[in-house]
Amino acid sequence: MVDSADMAEKTLVIGADANAHHSVLCSGDTNKRGESLLNFIMTNNIAIVNRGEEPTYIDPTLKNVLDVTFHISSSVHPRFLTCGE
Repeated sequence: MVDSADMAEKTLVIGADANAHHSVLCSGDTNKRGESLLNFIMTNNIAIVNRGEEPTYIDPTLKNVLDVTFHISSSVHPRFLTCGE
């Protein structure tokens, strides 16, 4: 999907509940899935456009920021938004 959007010079926005935890993704811990996802993001020059640390999943005993949002465009340089930005 990323390669197809790049070849067609189209913008691609991906939202995912990837269960990938990494501090760069505003998660309190890091797991292997988070490390793999961050490696994919860095390798493909993808911009992370998460904003802040507002929980996206809440149950009676847990609040978590689970969702990840990416922006991919050949005309926009990748950037990272920091947690709380």
